[in-house]
Amino acid sequence: MNRIGALSGASILLAGLGALLVFETSTGGPPRFGDLPPFSLTAHDGTPFTRETLRGRVVIVDFIFTRCGGACPAMTEHMARLQAAAPAGTAFVSFTVDPGFDTPEILSQYARDHGAREGWWFVTGSAPSLYALATQGFKLTAMEVPEVERKAGDDGPFLHSSKLVLVDSTGWIRGYYDSEEPVARRRLLRDAALLGPYGALPRVNASLNAASAILLLCGYLLIRSGRRSEHRNSMAAALLSSALFLTSYLVYHAHVGSIRFPAEGWLRSVYLSILVSHTALAIAIVPLVAVTVTRAFRARFEAHRRIARVTLPLWVYVSVTGVVVYWMLYQL
Repeated sequence: MNRIGALSGASILLAGLGALLVFETSTGGPPRFGDLPPFSLTAHDGTPFTRETLRGRVVIVDFIFTRCGGACPAMTEHMARLQAAAPAGTAFVSFTVDPGFDTPEILSQYARDHGAREGWWFVTGSAPSLYALATQGFKLTAMEVPEVERKAGDDGPFLHSSKLVLVDSTGWIRGYYDSEEPVARRRLLRDAALLGPYGALPRVNASLNAASAILLLCGYLLIRSGRRSEHRNSMAAALLSSALFLTSYLVYHAHVGSIRFPAEGWLRSVYLSILVSHTALAIAIVPLVAVTVTRAFRARFEAHRRIARVTLPLWVYVSVTGVVVYWMLYQL
């Protein structure tokens, strides 16, 4: 096997195929629902606001009006919390359905009153343009209710959807989420992360974990067959794969932060139990791997074998559960 250099050809081939399988069977984010049409409106700071304003940004959108006495205050509060938790660079847009009253000045005050941060636009314009954008562009309800049709208990003179909409950096609508459902809001944050500039890294991480697991198992089978040099090469490749995973993992979470599991009930309990065991053993495995590798490097093979009996199954478990955690968090 020296002819192929430092790594075992069979091990690396299997690891590559396993990693490719994980990567290719994972979705690159939520489905596409439609492309936003061009529009020309006005932001709360008085500047023009068009589709091009949002190019290159992942955007979370809602429709409200400042005089609303029903759903709008809660929607705006949810948007503020989402902005605080969303990956850096995520934009937020609140379109008014009451442009006759919601001038840029009114919207600016509304933004201040609700703690809107930079990167959250409140947008007005002509009523026909706003309603056309809502109904034809976002496929949401937005209309003024004639006075004769209004009922007691209505939020106000305007009817609009309480959905939150996710738009990707190219202007495609990628999801609709119930603003009142905590599970939907968590799923929205997860999907926004997948559409961001670091959105491919979870798939990369899962693929590296899959490669590590396959290389570790190949290494075990090789040493059981007495093929020491190939075992060494396979384990070195597993170590490299795990190191790349750790680097990618740290980069992803440094820029995106923590992603909460969206589901509730027994599925959440299962996920958390796997995550806790995975995290605890991932921390413990680092010194174990270091000691195991050091003993092999110093040719202390009997001591190496003793600790490897502990290190190997834990390392495989951490790698396999890394794939499971990814699948549960990003694919369910």
